[in-house]
Amino acid sequence: MAKSKTPPETGLSLEALQSRSDRLADWIGENPALILGTFGIVLVTAAIVGAVGAARDGAAAEAADALAKVQADYRAAMGALPGSYEVPEPANPETARAVRTEYAAAFAAVIREHAGQSAAALAALDKGEIEIGLGESETAFTTWRDAANNTEGPLAAVLWVRVAGQHEEARRPAEAAAAYEKAAAIETYPLRYRALADAARCRADAGENGQAIALLQRLEAEAPAYAVPGHISLRLMELRAASTQD
Repeated sequence: MAKSKTPPETGLSLEALQSRSDRLADWIGENPALILGTFGIVLVTAAIVGAVGAARDGAAAEAADALAKVQADYRAAMGALPGSYEVPEPANPETARAVRTEYAAAFAAVIREHAGQSAAALAALDKGEIEIGLGESETAFTTWRDAANNTEGPLAAVLWVRVAGQHEEARRPAEAAAAYEKAAAIETYPLRYRALADAARCRADAGENGQAIALLQRLEAEAPAYAVPGHISLRLMELRAASTQD
């Protein structure tokens, strides 16, 4: 397995960074597995901080600094060791709930005060995870959906995948399929064909077999070398076989 490239480092010249938002999008595209996890969100935050650190271009730098501070304070409040990116679960459930409630509001402030910046989208990812921890899945869904609607590029796709996951949890397969399709429509998202396969699976779950087969055909046409995950492939093959017998 090839090693992932590191996020942009601090100290780079403005010319070397070119567009910081483009550089960040490139890094996300090269590290899809990382961005899908909480640790990856932290790394992408580091990428933003590093990318804007040298140029200090005002709004982006301020947003990155604000997000990094809230993330660090949240980890410390949850009892993380200095320098650790892991977020432990406090032994006292009341403490955990109080901290999550406080920092859901803190991340909301980052989203509100730095709207339009990549840091706001990352803050929404964090806020949604905290809301899941509070048992507020529908609130997390709203957080991620609203952020996805106001974000572009790979980060938007990651948010749409989170939205789709919440639809699936709530047993809304048609809505989940639509969200996966939005993620798949973002060409810079490196897992777009997996999102397309998941969209087909959800269409099948919703009883929309024709649409499921159409998505499978699109997948085969656009990415003939893509290996559809086994459980999805089997399901769609069965649908295709059944459709030819009708």
